[in-house]
Amino acid sequence: MSTGLIAAVNPDGVIGQGNRVPWYYPADLTHFKRTTLYQTVIMGRRTFESIGRALPNRRNIVVTSSQIDGVICVPSVLEAMNHVEGDGWFIGGRRIYEAAMDFADVIDLTRVPDPVEGQDLVHFPAIDLHRFEPGPMVPFREDPRLIHQVYRRRILVDD
Repeated sequence: MSTGLIAAVNPDGVIGQGNRVPWYYPADLTHFKRTTLYQTVIMGRRTFESIGRALPNRRNIVVTSSQIDGVICVPSVLEAMNHVEGDGWFIGGRRIYEAAMDFADVIDLTRVPDPVEGQDLVHFPAIDLHRFEPGPMVPFREDPRLIHQVYRRRILVDD
């Protein structure tokens, strides 16, 4: 079992505006689906509400104090880890990403070119480069405007 964060971010680190993703790239959605299909996805309540339904062919876990039909509801990211089957992918929002940094083996980012202005901007948390090694930035074959980059957890050795 491995765990990761998966997100699309713009050059300013924006992942959302209000309760929605402010861009649309089919190549990124295809990458997201291919990566998370038949795995576990973990999200916050607002991310679940923005999607509007459980993602098909995935084990859906929502971190919330509420009960939601059709998904597993847990009170914390730590509790969510106890319900992961296969690989676990944290899919948002910001607070979930922040809490999941302690559990993640990888951070899978799609870098989108779109500037986003206005109110209610949501940013991806800072990545600690002492804990995560950035991989190469590779353009998507299907859409070279998008850049794929994977960060992998560093193995820290005590002296």
